[in-house]
Amino acid sequence: MSHRLSFPRFSILIMALLVLLSVPLASQTHAQEGDVAGPLLDRAVETMANVQSFRFELTTVQGESIIMNNLELAGVEGAVQRPDRFEATITARVAVIEVDVRIVGIGERLWVTDPLADDETYIEVTEEVAGEPIVGEALTALVNPDEILLAAVGLVQEPTIDGIETLDGVRTTRVVGTVDLRDLPQFNQATPIPTDDFLALEEMPITIWIDEEGHVLSMELEGPITADESPDVVRRLDITAINEPVDITEPVSA
Repeated sequence: MSHRLSFPRFSILIMALLVLLSVPLASQTHAQEGDVAGPLLDRAVETMANVQSFRFELTTVQGESIIMNNLELAGVEGAVQRPDRFEATITARVAVIEVDVRIVGIGERLWVTDPLADDETYIEVTEEVAGEPIVGEALTALVNPDEILLAAVGLVQEPTIDGIETLDGVRTTRVVGTVDLRDLPQFNQATPIPTDDFLALEEMPITIWIDEEGHVLSMELEGPITADESPDVVRRLDITAINEPVDITEPVSA
């Protein structure tokens, strides 16, 4: 004697089967995204290591950052010429006034323009600006993307693909994760960056946009690096003009 399965009952069984199958499938998809994110970041580290020059823009998306003792950092535009040169124009605010400070770094030497001078007068950071000392390591770490931000790409923990996004017409993959800046060499080497200038760092959320060639085009890091930044600060780095010629030379000091 044969038994026929009614259509409603058959439909219920099929739906139950799909629900049961969807659980491991979702877990597998999430795992696959994590598996893909790691190699994608590894490729980005290798690709960016071979870049010879680029232009960049740093913006404070949220919160505030104070530099040179009393200037609120509004934004930075500049260029990097590897292996060890960068230049930037820092836009900062004091009270209701905006000032531009130019900075040039070559090797271990650093120059900035005096924001109180009438003309573009460069002073090495070993000197005082407006009667206040400048900490070169801290200023360079905040302004030069090679110091912390790009170096952090290789330290991302538990990376996950967060979607596909088009930036200025370029298709990118968005990766999210966390990063512990204490793993960077400059924070644990024999002569580290002075600890008085930096916070007791902890894991920080990070988002990275990577193009199909492996270039990091943008990234956001959430949380303060220095004691002069607000707890809710979020900084964004945008990179353009990759491998276009850049010529950074030593400025004439006052």
